[in-house]
Amino acid sequence: MYGVAKVADLGLAQPASVIQVSGASSGGGEWQTQPGTPAYMSPEQDNGRLHHLPPSSDIYALGLIIFEMLTRRSYKNQIPGTFVSKLRPEVPVTLDDLLAQMLSEDPRQRPWDGEAAEKAIAAVPEHNPMAALIEVPSISASIGNLEEGLKAIKDMIAAETWQMAAETLSELEADYPHNYRLRLPRMQIDQGLKAQHEAEEKTQREAVAKAKREAEEKAKREAEEKAKREAEEKARHEAEEKTQREAAAKAKREAEEKARHAAEEKAQREAEEKKRRFLRYAGDRIFIRLDQVQEMEFVRIPAGEFWMGSDKKKDKSAGSNEQPQHRVALPEYWMGRTPVNNAQFAAFVQTGGGQAPSGWQNNLPPADKLDHPVVGVSWADAAAYCAWLSQLTGQKVGLPTEAEWEKAARGADERIYPWGGQAPDSSRCNFNLNVKGTTPVGQYSPLGDSPYGCVDMAGNVWEWCADWFDAGYYAGSPATSPPGPAKGQYRVTRGGSWLNESRYVRAAFRYRSAPGYLSHYQGFRCRLSPL
Repeated sequence: MYGVAKVADLGLAQPASVIQVSGASSGGGEWQTQPGTPAYMSPEQDNGRLHHLPPSSDIYALGLIIFEMLTRRSYKNQIPGTFVSKLRPEVPVTLDDLLAQMLSEDPRQRPWDGEAAEKAIAAVPEHNPMAALIEVPSISASIGNLEEGLKAIKDMIAAETWQMAAETLSELEADYPHNYRLRLPRMQIDQGLKAQHEAEEKTQREAVAKAKREAEEKAKREAEEKAKREAEEKARHEAEEKTQREAAAKAKREAEEKARHAAEEKAQREAEEKKRRFLRYAGDRIFIRLDQVQEMEFVRIPAGEFWMGSDKKKDKSAGSNEQPQHRVALPEYWMGRTPVNNAQFAAFVQTGGGQAPSGWQNNLPPADKLDHPVVGVSWADAAAYCAWLSQLTGQKVGLPTEAEWEKAARGADERIYPWGGQAPDSSRCNFNLNVKGTTPVGQYSPLGDSPYGCVDMAGNVWEWCADWFDAGYYAGSPATSPPGPAKGQYRVTRGGSWLNESRYVRAAFRYRSAPGYLSHYQGFRCRLSPL
């Protein structure tokens, strides 16, 4: 009963088993018999890879038996990598390592023979459970009576080997049914098993919770990393798009700037070419070439202030719409020296840009009135003529504002007429039916000239201005470059005509006409602002 355990089965003790040599299942091999117990055969013995088995094959079988003696479990159901110390804490790790070598699939990794295995087992530390197993190799062999069984169970309880204690107690309960001495061990073992089970469950829960936390943390890290990558990718993509947009916008700006610059240079070249072709400067005079023989002369009106309107104390003929008299500042501009004459207007008609006034034949004025002011033209006809000159010369040509007309007519010294304060007569202007029709422009020069050299600004023909007419405009008009009202029914006309009496040919007199009105005593002159 207390003798040394003898291991009798190392895989060769049972009757021969039939195994299949390679290829037999398909008819290409042959069937042979192989001695040994299948459950304890080494891998190389079981599959017939070696015809002459080395001693290490028995070491594999010995490892299986030692494992089962320590755990009371079959190695075939063991989780790979889990050895005895993970099932029984009192087993040293060095024994785990030895069993791992003995149970290696590769014979070369095992101890070569029994002698080598014996030395390896002997090298395990003193608390070697192998010694206990050798002394008590099996419960059924070691327990000879109740006392010895109880003693063995007490040691197992002390060692907290609850499963082995439960199995041993079950054998004693079978041999000694209803023995009261077995109740306390049963309670202790049941409590131990319960505690062990709870501890295992707790460990398992903690492991599951840990695994869950780790999985969640991993998922969180992966999500954060993914979000970070996506954010970085998005930022990179947005940065690339921004760079592309900025580059495209820059290229567009540069192209537009280049095109604008080229257009400006072209316009400047064309303007210079037009100036060269159509404008001629001569001191305070500018001449616009209309055709091969015709020119239109402009005189310079210097920048500065002048008195606009009339003072009843100084001019008894002053009308209410000429008041209050006030100071007006204007920049430099150039005024047509004469009203536009028939020959000059004909140049416009001949280009197809304008309509011939009534009484012309074949778009030509009467031959004896080529130098007379053009009449029978509407405000729109006059504006169209100015636009034609602008296009022809590349300069800014238009009808004069009411303020520009008056300054060119009277200067800055409050004179009543272009020539001064002397009442008009037949030597200074065409008025009051003295001639009963228009006279050649400039006929009354120089006696009738304005301070700047403009002619026929008193009498001969009324002249269209750019402004809408408003009788009360002077009460609130701007002090600098007044543009006239924004809208109205009539356009301003200035200067009087050949059929009007003296008070109408005063420089400050304001009159009006409907824009479409055509008359044989109404014409216009142009104002130039050189670019």
